[in-house]
Amino acid sequence: MRLVQAQRKRPTKRERFVNFVTRFFLFSSILFLASCLFLKTYNNKLSAQTQQLQREIAAVEIQNDALTLELQELVSAQRVEKIASSNGMTRIQENIVTISNGESTASGD
Repeated sequence: MRLVQAQRKRPTKRERFVNFVTRFFLFSSILFLASCLFLKTYNNKLSAQTQQLQREIAAVEIQNDALTLELQELVSAQRVEKIASSNGMTRIQENIVTISNGESTASGD
């Protein structure tokens, strides 16, 4: 008995095109899903970083407001007079000079 070897039929252009399109579609679909997952993860990461930075900005703004209030208390004329009087200094109105718009005027005049 002689075994007859079946010859493989060579695919036609149409079959090769359909195979190519099918493989390309599957590859594109997998690539699309992978990129969607990556972008969603990256977007979530950026959102978390944005929220963290906003919290830090809010904390720094609160700290700046507190420091501004403290600065206003330290610069107040009443505090300066209190410290000066505790060191034995007195206020002489004639020695006070006020400068506004580049012109100086003495208060005692």
